[in-house]
Amino acid sequence: MKEKDISYILHHYKEEEEPFGALSPPIFQSAMFSFDSFDKFQRALNEQTDSYLYTRGNNPTVRLLEEKIAALEKGESAKLFSSGIAAVSASIMAFIKSGDHIISVRDAYGWSKTLFDTYLARFGIEFTFVDGTNIDEIKNAINLNTKIIFLES
Repeated sequence: MKEKDISYILHHYKEEEEPFGALSPPIFQSAMFSFDSFDKFQRALNEQTDSYLYTRGNNPTVRLLEEKIAALEKGESAKLFSSGIAAVSASIMAFIKSGDHIISVRDAYGWSKTLFDTYLARFGIEFTFVDGTNIDEIKNAINLNTKIIFLES
């Protein structure tokens, strides 16, 4: 991607073809999207990451914002979630399996603690909770099966 300035990214990036001549990107509140034919619907089912089928999976408004955030951060891509715990859950579950160990700050966000204590513990994930202000305490908590050190302010 060619280097863009912040003003261009915020006001124009990926907005070359705004629907219905809108001056700002429309907010798509539709839960589902329709198709001109069954074949187009089948293609959308087979390519859900690049198609608009169901808003929870993909939405034009959300995709535009993800692309703008990625451009602002000079990243390859960005992913938005509907809640903080959805983002925490997805990022943690992408890297762990039964028998793994997570080190977490003791005073983590309430839903993060619930995720650890209530949900992940049922699947054989082990946890060590540390104060988080002492690096030696974190180092001493590392085991051979430690996969994640979860720090939260």
